[in-house]
Amino acid sequence: IYEGRQIVSKIEAEIRHQPYEIRSKLTESFVKLRNKFNNQQTQVRYYRDCLNQNRWWNQGSRNMNNSDVKITINDSNNSNSDDFDHRDQRQKLLGTKQIISETDQSLDRTARVLSETTEIGIATSAQLVQQRESLLRSRDRLKDTDSLLDRSKFILNRMRRRLMTNKLLQGVIILLELFIFGLIIYLKYYR
Repeated sequence: IYEGRQIVSKIEAEIRHQPYEIRSKLTESFVKLRNKFNNQQTQVRYYRDCLNQNRWWNQGSRNMNNSDVKITINDSNNSNSDDFDHRDQRQKLLGTKQIISETDQSLDRTARVLSETTEIGIATSAQLVQQRESLLRSRDRLKDTDSLLDRSKFILNRMRRRLMTNKLLQGVIILLELFIFGLIIYLKYYR
């Protein structure tokens, strides 16, 4: 029972440290297992108490047999009813022992299920840690990509400004050449 309680408290602590989505699923199955464990624990206590009472009863009857008590013939009917009570008590005791062994087996199964649940929780936790690390690496790569895109955008804007400046300068030069060409023609032919 003590080991079962320890396992239950460890599993409960593990479940508290899980993410919300997993914690809700694990908590649901854990509550069922814990209730089953508590019921079995109560049964074990009850049967243990019954077993202790039967032992006390059997020890008391042995002490009476070992003492110097003399049974008279008139008490033979009482003796038969006592033997019947002893047999009845013995049958109850055997039944109680069987129930205790079945409860022990059930507790063992519950402990195995709790152990398996713990292993599943640990494996899930390890997977979540790996996924978290993968997401963090992806986020870092996205930040690097974002900074590269910002730098590329800045460079493209500078190139666009230079291109516009070059086109404007070419336009001014062409207009200046046309003006000079027109001035030369005017001076040569019209003057």
